[in-house]
Amino acid sequence: MKVPADIAERIAVQDQPVDAAKSGAVAIVTLSYQPMKGEEAWFMTAYYFNEKVLDKTIFPDEVPPYGFKLITRDGMALSVIGPQESIFDPNTQDGKNFAKLYDILYDAASYRFIG
Repeated sequence: MKVPADIAERIAVQDQPVDAAKSGAVAIVTLSYQPMKGEEAWFMTAYYFNEKVLDKTIFPDEVPPYGFKLITRDGMALSVIGPQESIFDPNTQDGKNFAKLYDILYDAASYRFIG
């Protein structure tokens, strides 16, 4: 995921071996944002699935449990889920950073496969 350098230093990454693994996720990563003041805030979770397995979790009338499928390659899919809105005042630097991150979150061009 491509993130501006000044914002990247405020992001923490953690592997998340949680329930999604039981549903077939191959990898799960959570990102949190460290504001200028205050406690770290969850920003997003990315899931890497076999595309057919991910598709079985998506139902037309429900919010996808593993976010929105952004990109696929060789039968694999990356899906992401993030907050509905910022918890930071949009006029603060943290609010502006969070808005930039939100725009990046759902932009498939912000991601690339490695390997």
